[in-house]
Amino acid sequence: MTYKDINAMILVFLTYGAAIAVALMIFKAAPVRTATATNAVATSTQTVAAHQVVSLSNDPGALFSCSSNMSLKADFVSHEVHLVLSDGRRISVPQVVSADGGRYANPDQSFVFWNKGTSAFVQEYGNTTYADCLTTP
Repeated sequence: MTYKDINAMILVFLTYGAAIAVALMIFKAAPVRTATATNAVATSTQTVAAHQVVSLSNDPGALFSCSSNMSLKADFVSHEVHLVLSDGRRISVPQVVSADGGRYANPDQSFVFWNKGTSAFVQEYGNTTYADCLTTP
C-alpha cells in the first residue's frame, strides 16, 4: 500500500467505520477480474487459474452454486453479508437500498451482491462475475 492508499483508508474508516474500511482493504488487495470479448480473464495484480477452486465447506452461510463451475458462501449478519468466493476472496459488504430482493454493495458500487430467495449473482465493475447462483432452501 502506498501513502496515498493509507490516507484513503483512514478517510473511509472515519467516514464509514471499521467494517467498510476492512472490506475495502480486502477488496482492493484482491485481483480485479474483467471479461473480454474472447472470454479471457484478466487480473490487475495476479493471474488466477480458471480451475482454482477454494473449498467453502468450513465457512458459515448459505452455499450458492453458480454457472461456470463457481460457487460462493453468503453469511447474512445484521445489515451486511460476509461472502467467501470460490476464487479465494473474502468480502464483507453492507446492505444498500433495493426495490426487490437483497442488495449489498461497497461504497463506490464496484462490487455488488444481489440475492432474492434462492438465487444470487455478483457484479464487479459492472460485469457479472458470479452468475446464475442457486442455493437450496
